[in-house]
Amino acid sequence: MSSYLSVDRIENGVAACETDGRVMRMIPVSVLPEGVAEGDVLYERGGRYVLDRTETAKRREENARLMKMLRELRDDASETPKAPEEK
Repeated sequence: MSSYLSVDRIENGVAACETDGRVMRMIPVSVLPEGVAEGDVLYERGGRYVLDRTETAKRREENARLMKMLRELRDDASETPKAPEEK
């Protein structure tokens, strides 16, 4: 199997896809699987693009985990320590 393509965005009928090597490829949506969306992961086989649902789900889960971790870090950092109570 060739390298993966991650759909970064879709504008004006063109999908901006990032390769595993971080190279952007502009691909007409008309040659992609029907219903392709931002965040989907594709690979090329036999001159056609194939949606890899398993890899898409894996990457979305990892991204959700990382975003949750970042939110928790932000929330922890924004909490101001309470001053000790005076007696």
